[in-house]
Amino acid sequence: MRVPDLLKLIPEERLSFLVDHHKTDHKVKKLPASLLFKLLLYSQFEVKQNSLRVMENIFNSYAFSHLSDKPTTQKIHYSSISERLSRADASFFEALYTDCLERFSAQLPPKGNKRHQLLRFDSTLISLSSKLIKIGFRSGGSQEHVKQLKFTVGFSE
Repeated sequence: MRVPDLLKLIPEERLSFLVDHHKTDHKVKKLPASLLFKLLLYSQFEVKQNSLRVMENIFNSYAFSHLSDKPTTQKIHYSSISERLSRADASFFEALYTDCLERFSAQLPPKGNKRHQLLRFDSTLISLSSKLIKIGFRSGGSQEHVKQLKFTVGFSE
């Protein structure tokens, strides 16, 4: 599934309601929460190695402007994305997640049907000194000396 298809499943009215309800855009001029969410979703799905500079390039691209209905003349710098992320209210994203979970779970067959059961996953990377562990993978670049372990947990209700 592609990002435009995913965004069509989340009504713009519902996104606006959650933004207003959580007052996520209070005193925000450049990057409203709905646009920030679309940027995060797009960058998560479309690029392998995400960074603030990559998100800056995505935000300033014609493709993202077309997808998010933002003016093509609206540009942003990576530091603005960083500041917006640091000040974004996590309760908005939690409410959006819960809303999507409820919406999509209702569209799936009953719980008895294991084939179409909705599973949730959470992953985290833990970096350790290569002197401490013999297994793990290296991410490359400036962190070549650090080995990482990835833990993923899947669960259903």
